Amino acid sequence: MGEKKFYRVLTYSIHLSSDILLSSSWKLFVDSPGEDRKGEMYIGMSERNDYLFGVDFMAGAQVIHGASHSSMDGAFRHVIAAGGSVLAVSDDWRQGQILVMGETYGLQTVLDHLFYTHVVQRQVLQIHSSLIRVRNRGILFLGPSGIGKTTQAELWHTFCGAEILNGDMAFVQKIEHGFLGWGSPWHGSSHYCMNASVPLCALVVLKQDKSNHLRLLEGFEKVTEISKNIFYPMWLEGGTEQCVETLDSLLCSLPVYELSCRPEEGAVILLERELERNALLS
Repeated sequence: MGEKKFYRVLTYSIHLSSDILLSSSWKLFVDSPGEDRKGEMYIGMSERNDYLFGVDFMAGAQVIHGASHSSMDGAFRHVIAAGGSVLAVSDDWRQGQILVMGETYGLQTVLDHLFYTHVVQRQVLQIHSSLIRVRNRGILFLGPSGIGKTTQAELWHTFCGAEILNGDMAFVQKIEHGFLGWGSPWHGSSHYCMNASVPLCALVVLKQDKSNHLRLLEGFEKVTEISKNIFYPMWLEGGTEQCVETLDSLLCSLPVYELSCRPEEGAVILLERELERNALLS
């Protein structure tokens, strides 16, 4: 095993081989290998409650006539592959070896799947959304690619001074008194990425329209609109059920709005006034 770099994503520690060429956003999540945030010294990786997994770089791969050949340790049971990156993982998902033949996209994807395997079991959801922090409250903008999630986040930044914690793939974590939205090294096609969290106050499903309208979603419609923006870990036994349980708690805790709008300041004002009226933004 080679030298590892330590990272802290959400509140969890992961250790990756220094030979793995990560995207620049990972620099924001580097953690000290000497002490954790509580001042306690690092102990054995498997003994730390916040340690999720470690990944080694698969050295010695040979490329022959365009095909890569390498031997994997027999202890690895699960295989995750994307965009030329292949990650072999142990039965408990805590140790892995990775072979990288493609671009950063594939590497990011397999590491995301491994991370999500662990955190979904800790009441965390990954949602196709942009996440902003304004007045120390978080708002999630949800919707398919191209609907305007990043545009709305940027409008809030321009007119309300909001910070954009993640532009495309935010994590949501259940805590004792609500939910936190988190930035992470995974941010899809957006370049917005911050190592920060914020208490969530509302979820906003975006629709494109010629004028600005806002309505509160309820019941089955609310469940349907949010559910189709959740990433479900279908590769993990029981993972979807754990997702649904956390999602149910999220939908019972926070209001969900549908914002049909144009990409303009008026859409920001409409939502801001509604959140202030309901004491969700102070």
